Amino acid sequence: MQQVETIDFYGDQLEVIRDEQGEGWTVVKRACENVGLDEEPQRKKLRAAKWAVTSVMEATGPDGKTYKMFCLHVDSVPMWLATIQASRVAEQLLSET
Repeated sequence: MQQVETIDFYGDQLEVIRDEQGEGWTVVKRACENVGLDEEPQRKKLRAAKWAVTSVMEATGPDGKTYKMFCLHVDSVPMWLATIQASRVAEQLLSET
């Protein structure tokens, strides 16, 4: 069973799951929470995007329980972030830049 781990992502922390080949997958729910976005619309957008590589993965969370998590391959994260309108991001994050 995979474990959720935290990695450095351009100076921020990103929760990822490593697959059997060692590839990183971003936990979309946590990434959405970090920027103040509603997960479900982002999930729909990512499922429809031809460039997005997504998967539902089972992993053990920090609480020791197993969860099915909607994930985005780390190579797709920069493109996903580029598609997010600044007006949808949490206000406090915009003032930090």
